Amino acid sequence: MQKRFNDSLRKRIVYLKRNTYIIPLIFILLSCLVFNLNLTCISDTTAIIYANGMGFTMFVISLFSYLSFITYMQAFPKRKKEKKFSIFLTFAMQFISLFLDAFYYYCIIYGTQIRKDPAPIIITEDKMYIIKAANTIIIHGIILIITIIVMSLLPIIKKFILKINTERIEIKYE
Repeated sequence: MQKRFNDSLRKRIVYLKRNTYIIPLIFILLSCLVFNLNLTCISDTTAIIYANGMGFTMFVISLFSYLSFITYMQAFPKRKKEKKFSIFLTFAMQFISLFLDAFYYYCIIYGTQIRKDPAPIIITEDKMYIIKAANTIIIHGIILIITIIVMSLLPIIKKFILKINTERIEIKYE
């Protein structure tokens, strides 16, 4: 049992050595899922607050979350050199999404606390989705920051992963 586990772990590390781009891809997929699985509460919040640009912001963030995933996957073709322009586009979409997350969060704060005319929206029990949308935007922004950091540090991470010894070691049990 232990031998199978060690062999399985070794195979996964070897796969990761050959395909280190998978690490940022997981974070890109996670940010895409966090935003798009909570799209209902975000769109309800947009409909209630209806500040200028909120709907367009939501559209661009969801579009860029899908496009950044697809663009990053296209950046690393098998047995070919990585496409730097696709990596640059992915970085750009991640930064724009992060900026738009901040703008959307400001719109939520503006609509619930700052604006004067019409009166700010009071969050009652039936409007708790506004708080869920704000939390989702914060979590999405944090995951985007982590993704940008991991993408930036990928060459360094790759060097460390390549140093891991993945040779088979025969262990004799007595």
